[in-house]
Amino acid sequence: MSVVTDIIYQLADDIVLRKEKFGGLIIRRANIDVFALNSVGYHILNLCKRSSVEEITDGLSTVFKNTSISAEQVKDDVRSFLSSAVSNKLVREVV
Repeated sequence: MSVVTDIIYQLADDIVLRKEKFGGLIIRRANIDVFALNSVGYHILNLCKRSSVEEITDGLSTVFKNTSISAEQVKDDVRSFLSSAVSNKLVREVV
């Protein structure tokens, strides 16, 4: 029996993500909450298509090349961002 060790993240069903010049907007259709995102936040949420932290981090590395930030720091920042997104019901953890 295999054990799943990585959480999978997906945008909540009532969320619309829209690209903008400054990054993006995330809109909750149920009550029309609108959140402005910077470019990194937009790309993280855009990668939340049944994706693990590792997959999201790998996806970010292709978008943001030529940076001096370590892969471990990016992974920690992604985890922190996703934790907040889950708390705000923008993203859900998929079992």
